[in-house]
Amino acid sequence: MAAWTPGSYRIRDYARFVEGFEASSDQGRVFPVEKLDKSTFRIDLGGCQGETADSVVVRYQVYAWEQTVRTSHVDDQHAFIHGAGTFFAVRDEAQWPIRVRLRRPDGWRTATELPPVEERQGAAIIDDDGDCFEAADYDTLVDSPIDVGKFRMLVFEARGLPHRAVICGEPGNLDLGSFQADLVSIIEATASVFPSPPPLNRYTFIIHVVPDGGDGGGLEHLNSCAIQCRRHAFKPRAAYEDFLSLCAHEYFHVWNGKRLRPHALGPFNYLQEVPCGELWFVEGMTAYYDELLLRRAGLVTRERYLERLLDKMLRLSDQPGRCHESLEEASFDAWIKLYQRTERSPSSQVSYYLKGELVAATLDLTIRSRTQGRRSLDDVLGWLFDRHAPPSPGYTSRQLHDAFDQAVGLELGDVLERLVQRPGEDGLREALALAGFRLKKRKASDRPAPPGKPSRPLAGLDVHLRPGSDRARIAAVLDGGAGLAAGLSAGDEIIAVDGQRVDSQSLGTRLQERSPGEGVRLSLFRRDRLRQITVLLSPVSSPALEAVPDEDAGPEAQVVRDAWLAGDDTVAGNGS
Repeated sequence: MAAWTPGSYRIRDYARFVEGFEASSDQGRVFPVEKLDKSTFRIDLGGCQGETADSVVVRYQVYAWEQTVRTSHVDDQHAFIHGAGTFFAVRDEAQWPIRVRLRRPDGWRTATELPPVEERQGAAIIDDDGDCFEAADYDTLVDSPIDVGKFRMLVFEARGLPHRAVICGEPGNLDLGSFQADLVSIIEATASVFPSPPPLNRYTFIIHVVPDGGDGGGLEHLNSCAIQCRRHAFKPRAAYEDFLSLCAHEYFHVWNGKRLRPHALGPFNYLQEVPCGELWFVEGMTAYYDELLLRRAGLVTRERYLERLLDKMLRLSDQPGRCHESLEEASFDAWIKLYQRTERSPSSQVSYYLKGELVAATLDLTIRSRTQGRRSLDDVLGWLFDRHAPPSPGYTSRQLHDAFDQAVGLELGDVLERLVQRPGEDGLREALALAGFRLKKRKASDRPAPPGKPSRPLAGLDVHLRPGSDRARIAAVLDGGAGLAAGLSAGDEIIAVDGQRVDSQSLGTRLQERSPGEGVRLSLFRRDRLRQITVLLSPVSSPALEAVPDEDAGPEAQVVRDAWLAGDDTVAGNGS
């Protein structure tokens, strides 16, 4: 049983969901079973005592109640079968073809990108009360989730290929007609990045709509993706843009991640970590395009795209960890850090998604500027895809760095070393000037908080509060901030400011009434003991920003700007 699933770089030990593992011959004789390690079972065929077994029948149950894109979930309305956490492989024989038969309730349908097969015994079709599919090998099986239930299905064509969107659950405030049209626009824009056509026969978006308050996320697969979102997460417009960005992210992985991938990520070793220093390119580059594609598809205006990009830049500037961990280090340590965050994470780590996106923007603008608009990051991706997609075993770190030079005819080694291999800034402020933009401060209240995104640190205290609660409990204290200097700790629950009670909502309001450098007395509980701590409030270190065209920018910068932000504003203005 796999210990992790491709696309989610953390050991999850799926064998913990397995119950009642047993094996028998086709005649029904039970074989002894020995568990060799946490994920591997050995069946003792010698226990058959002379009986010849034409086949071995293995039976087991799988706990399937954790509803995420990385786990199987089954109830009386729907079943999502996640390959890594459901199916065993025969050790050393993962290249065998595998046939899957489903027996489903009446009225349920099946959606998967596994190819269907028709089983016959003589002239009769067998297994006619369900579905039968075949995977070429275990890798394909793991990378092809199966959704079964009474779902809605949007069927449409884009780039001359059939696509489907399977909507499981009540879609709440999602306008299905607008969503289908927007998906087509995203698919068209994505395919235009690469010189080669989409390397698939059909693609399926599996979208699980869960009650408000549930977990969200997405996971790419070979010819499909799984996306989970909250029922009313499609309005206001900013929330819908986040959802479209997630759809674009997973679809972009059809090229970058599933076919074009680092050499370290294939063939897969499903039983242990596979460290890879290039995840910043797999995920960060994809995160850059998932936003840029909304602009190219005409789903956001220039101004809105820049607003969303600058919001990412400000969120990164709020993380002291950017100065302590490089993108390559963050990629390599994803297995032990990204999905296992602690109170220290904001001060010691950097997200290769977030910083990777901003570095990708910097690289794109640098290439466009140095080539007077003749080349862009698209050329790097296309060059890599043509040379390192299957049957190539994937690219090495050296080949990835060389591609930036060879694809666009520039020497970018020093830029990559500074942005990728060293801790520090993302370079975007300077890169925006290459596109004829200058940054201007504006009131923080003018910039809406992105729905579902991590909040910025509490101004004045430089701490993060635990989300989803009215209680003002500290989740993390940032290095170099006022809270750390005063002795605040993760886990502290702030109950009053200068003797007046506060909660998670009113605390920020009360602090905004005070001036930087002013002392405030916090009453808090630490391990159930009441404490009084005085904090000297810090200034707002990262004011909200907007990018405005620089009137003094030359024509070269205007060429870069217009090509970078090209898109159909008549579509973007329609809203949703």
